[in-house]
Amino acid sequence: MFLTRSILVLFACLLLISCADEVEDVAVDPAVTPQPASTPVESQSVGPAQFPADYFKVAALENPEANSYKVQLSWIPFDGSLYVFKNDTVVASAHGGNGVLEMYERGGAKVELKIEVRRQGEPVAQFLSVRVQVPEDYVLSGRKKLSENLKIKAARVFIAKGTVIMTENHNLVIEANSLISENAVIQNFPLTAKASREQNGRSGGAISIIAQKAEGDLFVRLNAEEGGEGKIGAVYKVMIDNRSCAGTNGGDGGNAGSLSVQFADGAAFNLNYESVPGKSGKAGARGQLMLTGPQDYVIFPCDFAAASGSDGRPGVVGIVCVKKSAQLTGSCK
Repeated sequence: MFLTRSILVLFACLLLISCADEVEDVAVDPAVTPQPASTPVESQSVGPAQFPADYFKVAALENPEANSYKVQLSWIPFDGSLYVFKNDTVVASAHGGNGVLEMYERGGAKVELKIEVRRQGEPVAQFLSVRVQVPEDYVLSGRKKLSENLKIKAARVFIAKGTVIMTENHNLVIEANSLISENAVIQNFPLTAKASREQNGRSGGAISIIAQKAEGDLFVRLNAEEGGEGKIGAVYKVMIDNRSCAGTNGGDGGNAGSLSVQFADGAAFNLNYESVPGKSGKAGARGQLMLTGPQDYVIFPCDFAAASGSDGRPGVVGIVCVKKSAQLTGSCK
């Protein structure tokens, strides 16, 4: 009996030893998160105060083309890794040391970058969000005619090659950090601009350009409308003894517009201009016999004493003030 019990006990012990090597499948309660054998690296969102004030620097740098910029992110040296996210996608990474990352962006873009820093010896990654508003350039191109006063204020103003801006009697103001013009033209009126009969010509508007830096070529024509011609004398079929038909006066020519240019650095800018006031409108002649036309005609001979009209007065040149350097004194003429 004793021997039998001993054999049973020995068999049970062997069975327990073999069971200890088996793995048991356990259904995990969805509400319970199993704890791993080791603690992983955790991520937590922290504010900018967790970093030194000058840890990261972000800037939008200009490219030569209009509305082309690069966002530059730089940082001080550190031991670890850096990942840059844009719209939840890693767009750049670096490992150790100081460095610079650059991303090309269009003008006017609002860029937000999320930076993840995993420094050596620190189990917790830190995050920082930086935002930058990329400047938007103002681009002028083609043929444009102002219908009202226009003021342009931008970081950079580009006037494309072949551009012709017609201001007429309206004012144009351009204020920029940088002005880039490629053989463009700004003028008040077309060369053939002329007022209607007996009307005074319109004067050109004022053009003002202020920029810290300017480069390229620009031609400015300050001109005005020519005065309208006077009407040739006419008489309508009334009483025979009431047929005086004096000519009417021509209109006055408009005054040329004005120009004011101020650059802190305009060494690379070539500015040419001319001032052309409007010509006087020619007088209307006394009426003659049987002229035809929609407005200039007579039915009976004019009185001998009927006079011709007078020519209008010509316009005057515009004032031009130019200052192409902060070190130079501007001049007007």
